[in-house]
Amino acid sequence: SVSAASWSTPAPVAGVNTQGNELFATFSPDGSFYFSSDGLKGLGGLDVHKAKFKNGKVTELNHLSYPLNSAYDDFGLSFKGDNKSGYFTSDRYGSDDILTFVFEEVQIKITGLVKSENTGKGVPGIKAVYHITDDEGVTTVLDSMLTDATGKYSFNGRPNRDYTVKVIAGDDSKTMVLTSKNIFDKIQLETVIIHDKEPVKEIVPPVVVVPQFADTLLYIVYFEFDKFAIKPEAKSTLEDVVSTLNEDPEFKITLWGHADQSGKDAYNDKLSLARTSAVLKYLQAAGIDGKRIKLASFGETRPVIDGATKKQARFNRRVEISIRK
Repeated sequence: SVSAASWSTPAPVAGVNTQGNELFATFSPDGSFYFSSDGLKGLGGLDVHKAKFKNGKVTELNHLSYPLNSAYDDFGLSFKGDNKSGYFTSDRYGSDDILTFVFEEVQIKITGLVKSENTGKGVPGIKAVYHITDDEGVTTVLDSMLTDATGKYSFNGRPNRDYTVKVIAGDDSKTMVLTSKNIFDKIQLETVIIHDKEPVKEIVPPVVVVPQFADTLLYIVYFEFDKFAIKPEAKSTLEDVVSTLNEDPEFKITLWGHADQSGKDAYNDKLSLARTSAVLKYLQAAGIDGKRIKLASFGETRPVIDGATKKQARFNRRVEISIRK
């Protein structure tokens, strides 16, 4: 038998109890603490909440969103070993019933734009830092990136969080505080205007000659030397391609792959094909049916700039994307 001396005196848990009822305390496999309460702000009746502890104190308290919680009593949450599915009890259907659930982590897209005051155009190469500050004032950098060729930047966030994004341009910076409370899709940040002293010099790629058809849309993505991986700045172009293709299922697409004039012909043939294949895989991953896409690769036989310098050759390392009905 267990003696009474082996038990400490029970005491209320600070930070979770209210004047209402707190019930069904449990831990998930990852150590998170869950309980139900009708005294905390929720959707009605008993709602499930999640608490985080540090040094024995509650540092974060979150209400689980609909549809797990409802306007009725929801309680008795328990997870399976995968920490992504489980069971709970609810009277939302007229009586206390055991319900099953699967948790899918939702991400939202946070996007912004940096523009030049002089030209009104997007400014590439501007640093954006994305971080979160906890209840104790500790700031954690989650990600950082440079704006792409159009001045855009983007991060992935979670709903019901508070974030800070800092845009740094030389000695100038702008800090934006945002909340994703009850947002489950995307957040567009305000445009940051850079007061640059000199107009931003724009590098205009040479004109690309491709087979012309009526009502043809042309997009171009460029590649690093001897590489076929999709560059971060090319992703915004490919997102525009996906958006256009989703507008009309009759649109067809042809990918024309190219290499610069460095290296042997046979190697460049394989490299240009690898680049078209990389674009194909990106579009298919975005939901575009591969049956709508045709591939063609030309190695180094169709340069934009024949006999290009090392700096100019970047315009020859490309995939042209032709869209037409």
